[in-house]
Amino acid sequence: NYSAEVCQQAENDLYVCPYGDYCQKSHNHVEQLYHKDKYKTKFCSYYPNELHKCDYQTFCSFAHTEDDILVDLIHKLEFDDDFFMFYFKTVWCPYNLKQHDRSKCVYAHNWQDFRRKPHIYDYETNQCSSWRQDQRIMKYDQGCQLQYKCGKSHGWKELEYHPLVYRTCLLYTSDAADDLLCVDLG
Repeated sequence: NYSAEVCQQAENDLYVCPYGDYCQKSHNHVEQLYHKDKYKTKFCSYYPNELHKCDYQTFCSFAHTEDDILVDLIHKLEFDDDFFMFYFKTVWCPYNLKQHDRSKCVYAHNWQDFRRKPHIYDYETNQCSSWRQDQRIMKYDQGCQLQYKCGKSHGWKELEYHPLVYRTCLLYTSDAADDLLCVDLG
């Protein structure tokens, strides 16, 4: 059992991973793409109109139809208040599009964009002191060591769309600190 993260040793052609088959990470791009955390979680880059161009067809590690995809297609839900509080930016974007307007997309594209589902993960409306607004986070544990177990909001999206805050206040960043402040709309 290995993770979808690529082994640093195996990634560099000059080195052989000393753990071999016992390594906890993927040793090549194929192992990574066919890992259970990656397999069919994005649509093929030829989806939907040029699937005939895909060289891999039935062996493609990317989804060719909506029935193939293994992530929730939240863009098909009704965009009501419940959607924005409980689903907006809680699923990684399944599209492999070069021309993709991420600012209008309901899916997450990076860790600052991603939200934990508040009905599954119990977190407060207080901001996590470890989560930095001004740094690009490449892995979730770089933002907060507690990751999904943290009881505080990770970034402005988790705070602004939290069920206890959504549509109740305006958020702004304090000049004195990296804190998000809430101005009551009531």
